[in-house]
Amino acid sequence: MSNKTILVLEDQEEMQNLYMFYLEDYNMYVFDNPNDIIRDINELKPDLMIVDLNLPGMNGMDFIKAVRTKYQSNVPIIIISGAVDFNSCSQAFDYSVNQVVQKPFEKEELLEAVERYLGPSKAA
Repeated sequence: MSNKTILVLEDQEEMQNLYMFYLEDYNMYVFDNPNDIIRDINELKPDLMIVDLNLPGMNGMDFIKAVRTKYQSNVPIIIISGAVDFNSCSQAFDYSVNQVVQKPFEKEELLEAVERYLGPSKAA
């Protein structure tokens, strides 16, 4: 198992399970509420965050803005969403998002994106 920590922000249980399966070799925390991550981010010290855009309460872009401004965090962020368009991509890169991946995605595409920022897991 890798010693790198990934925080995943995803509200759909099916997708949460998929992340846990695909990224099982990483230390991972899955959240469905952006406020929970904001509360715990300093304690968890993530090496990477994976964020969905369409979330109840606070959308993913507002969450990213809060992370970048309030916590001065430079942690790599990957947006993975089925609702990606030119405007959201443009806004994402304004907030220093590192990569955008369109849903649905293949396991290899996710692993390649994660490994770009964290390197391969030790099990790989």
